[in-house]
Amino acid sequence: MLRVRGLVLCAVVLGFGCNPEPATDAGVDAGPEVCVAFPERLTADYTVEKGCWLVLKTPVLSAGITVTMKPGAKLVFSAGTELTISADQVLSATGTAEQPILLTGSLPVRGHWKGLSFEGTATASHLAYVTIEYGGDTTSDST
Repeated sequence: MLRVRGLVLCAVVLGFGCNPEPATDAGVDAGPEVCVAFPERLTADYTVEKGCWLVLKTPVLSAGITVTMKPGAKLVFSAGTELTISADQVLSATGTAEQPILLTGSLPVRGHWKGLSFEGTATASHLAYVTIEYGGDTTSDST
C-alpha cells in the first residue's frame, strides 16, 4: 500500500487551496475561482476536467472504474476526506509542466485531509506532474 496521505465559491476557503483572484491569459482579474462539487459516488469511469473541484465528502468508487484527471485539474479536499484507489480501480492523473494537477486541502494545514492512498496492487494507476499537499496523518505528532 502506498500512502501519500452544485457550485461552490472557493472564496469560502479564500487563499486555502484555491487561488482567490485568478487572472485570465490576458492578465485581467477574473474574480474568485468557482469550484464545482466533486461527486460523492462514482459508479462508472469518470473524467475530472481542468478546473477547481471541491471534495466535500470522501468519494465512494465502484469496483473496476477508472478516474482520469486532466491537466489543470485541482481537487480541494475538506477536512478528514480522502481519495482511495483499490487494486481493481485506476487513477490516471497526468498533468503537464504548464498545467499540473493539484490535490490539496481546503486549509493550508498539514494533515487537514487524509490524503491519497493506493490499496493492494493498483499497478495500472499513474501520476505525472501532480502535487499533493496538506494531507496525511498527524495522530502521532507530539504536542
